[in-house]
Amino acid sequence: MGFGPRHSEPSSVILAKARIQIPDQVGDDKRKVGDDRFWLRSRQVEKLYNNPMYDPDCLFCQIVKGEAPSEKILETDEFLVIKNKYPVAPVHVLVLDKQHRVKKDTISGKYIGYWDKLFGTVFDTIRKLGLDKTGYKLVNNGAGYNHFEHEHIHILGGSKEEPAGRT
Repeated sequence: MGFGPRHSEPSSVILAKARIQIPDQVGDDKRKVGDDRFWLRSRQVEKLYNNPMYDPDCLFCQIVKGEAPSEKILETDEFLVIKNKYPVAPVHVLVLDKQHRVKKDTISGKYIGYWDKLFGTVFDTIRKLGLDKTGYKLVNNGAGYNHFEHEHIHILGGSKEEPAGRT
């Protein structure tokens, strides 16, 4: 569990003292912390209070934070490149944002310069894997084709076969 600015009390205590209103887990209404009907898991407190760019329920956030296993290929200040656990090509890696940014926000232009930085890492990875000489395919799923809202890019190589929507 995260700790507040004074590092002496858990975030949930600080939230309770401040009586911050947070949406109820069941309904649309808002209930105050401390209300007998209100409950909030410590992981949700961490998400709301400590780092809004980390979602503890997101597998990619867990991988970035080291809470879930992965095979790292490349890492920069802003991105992590890992081998895909379920590859559809001989070379299949994922370029993950280290922060939990959702596709609708990255596509809308909310983060200025985001795509330049992301594709810089994508092409560094392509060169590192030697795919710039043998060929590669980039896939960015969305609008129902993506399994995760956390922004990421697939880099596929080592085969001329079309993955046929399996990324």
